[in-house]
Amino acid sequence: MRDQTFHGYWLLTGNVSILSKRLKAQNVYDLEGICLGSSGVKAFYAVDPSIGSLLYQTGYLTIKAISEYWRAFSLGLPNREIKIGLLSELLNLYRDGNIQDTTMLTLAISSALQKKDLPELMNLLNKLIAPICCEHWKQRADFLFKATTVLAFQLLSAHLDTEVHCTDKPPEVHMIVKTDLYIYGIQLLIDQSAIEALQQVKDKAYLAPYQGDSRKKINMGIAFSTKDQQVVEYLTQAQ
Repeated sequence: MRDQTFHGYWLLTGNVSILSKRLKAQNVYDLEGICLGSSGVKAFYAVDPSIGSLLYQTGYLTIKAISEYWRAFSLGLPNREIKIGLLSELLNLYRDGNIQDTTMLTLAISSALQKKDLPELMNLLNKLIAPICCEHWKQRADFLFKATTVLAFQLLSAHLDTEVHCTDKPPEVHMIVKTDLYIYGIQLLIDQSAIEALQQVKDKAYLAPYQGDSRKKINMGIAFSTKDQQVVEYLTQAQ
């Protein structure tokens, strides 16, 4: 009330970095769609708690949907403040960067998508992963690229209408990103070609639900190489 403005005051009441380090230690990066049973929502164990229970009990996740038949609860990030604060901290840890640089890169990715500056988008994705040290790349290059990309686009959803989906085998991530002028259907593949990625976008018809939308639709396939440790090619096709 004294400041007469909205800020991330709630995040200042705790130490989000402690929680973020625990998430990274357990290789957790996709915080949307975590599911718990009724016992998992109610119970909390001080020694080695489950990540879902820990995030729910500490207020970083909230119940988004309930399956009455299975008594299962689907959790998600409750608001923009927590989404930006927690995801920024976690993304920063995964990319071994600094928080200011991470924030500016995310905003730049948003701007590139809004302007349809796709060469700059690829440049920014490579900048996003550039600080990751060589030793970490050697251990799990595909995982790190996937984690940083998913986190970046989930963080991007605080500024753009973005849906992020990921699968483990083969390593891939696909996204729907909506700006004022464009709707992108994006497929990222690891150690596969951009042609294969673009074909998946078309075969799976990611943009089919938006055919009635007046915005321009763009299919995009992006290929990341674990050997080169960067995005090596991309292809697009307008609908």
